[in-house]
Amino acid sequence: VDRARFREFVYRNDTDNEHDTDNDNHQLFLVYEFRGDQFLSQQVRRIVGTAVAMANGWLPEDFMETVTDERRNLVLVETPCAPAAYLYQAAPRFHYAELYHRGVELFDIGTTPQGDIDEHGTNTHNNTHGKNWATTRLTEDPVDWIQQRLLEVCTIANVNVKHQHNNWIDELRNVVAPRIRAAVVQQHQRMDSEPHITTRDGNNDGLVVTQTYTNDDTTPPPQEYALVLKLLRDILRNGDWPETSPARSKVISRIDVDSDPSTDTYTTGSFTLVNERMFHVPYPPRANALFPKLAAAVFDLQAGFPFGTNGSSNNNNSNNQQISSHCAVNANAQFTPHVDSGRGAGQSLSTIVGLGTYQAGEIVVEGHVQDVRYKPYPFDGWKLRHWTRPFEGERFSLVWFTPEGTGLS
Repeated sequence: VDRARFREFVYRNDTDNEHDTDNDNHQLFLVYEFRGDQFLSQQVRRIVGTAVAMANGWLPEDFMETVTDERRNLVLVETPCAPAAYLYQAAPRFHYAELYHRGVELFDIGTTPQGDIDEHGTNTHNNTHGKNWATTRLTEDPVDWIQQRLLEVCTIANVNVKHQHNNWIDELRNVVAPRIRAAVVQQHQRMDSEPHITTRDGNNDGLVVTQTYTNDDTTPPPQEYALVLKLLRDILRNGDWPETSPARSKVISRIDVDSDPSTDTYTTGSFTLVNERMFHVPYPPRANALFPKLAAAVFDLQAGFPFGTNGSSNNNNSNNQQISSHCAVNANAQFTPHVDSGRGAGQSLSTIVGLGTYQAGEIVVEGHVQDVRYKPYPFDGWKLRHWTRPFEGERFSLVWFTPEGTGLS
């Protein structure tokens, strides 16, 4: 959404008698317009539902700022969802065409543009593109026609729609809004009563730490992780960490101040390795050629886990279906809420594990906080939103997965 505005009032009298004074037959609608390149499912309905609740005082005045505060973007907050009956698409817009034709919308091309009419009845609009403008327009505006038909169907005078409307208002006032208020208060209480993590730039991120951490640089990793951790540290120490892809950069919020793009060295970022020994991948990523020892080590590490990436308990590591084809390798990367692209083939779950001397930095999956430091954790990254809690210190993470269309060798 790049634009939202109140557009107009629409007044409707549901009787043919314009002198009818019965308030039940008089209705006033507020029309809100939303424009954007694309919309999320229920996005507009939830914005409107939230606005209704705030306007009636059922949600606090700062609720919109609370749920969109960047410092709190890792907290899931329920939002009211308005009924779909009054929602409609007014028109598509084609930005480039409008710029090319000087503000004339695409479906108006060929109709009379705004301009002066001379004494001969000719439109004096300066047609610099040589278009053969027609001299007639539609007799009825399409948006007005859509609105009138919609109001006829969704009028509150309609018993069924009125019943649904009243039920939604009652539920919003008595059930949904109180539940949301209680959740927000509970979150604020947790934030006020528990210690906070402070990121390296000194800004408080607003998220609480739920554990006491005693990690330090002298704590050795578990033996099975020692080789992978050494190889990861060597890559950073030597300045060989590759640049993160643009797509993955969009879901990483934390960029380390020690990164130096001018020298192609990064201390924060992410790249992918593939398991070429077991899977046929026509075009393996460049990282496989750069770090062959690491590629072998990360998949050997996964093979030693007591469960497969489908989350089942299985100690038989000879089952190829338990080993993933890809592994995302992350260094000091704090991911924002997202779901993974594509769909897992042969696996419904991914597996993540954390390495290093970091504090906090748990993974959150749809609100469930999970410590993954040297603790492999399977989750459905294809369907469930997940992200990283803020952390301090050295943090690596490995995420094994199998994208759609990947086949065994």
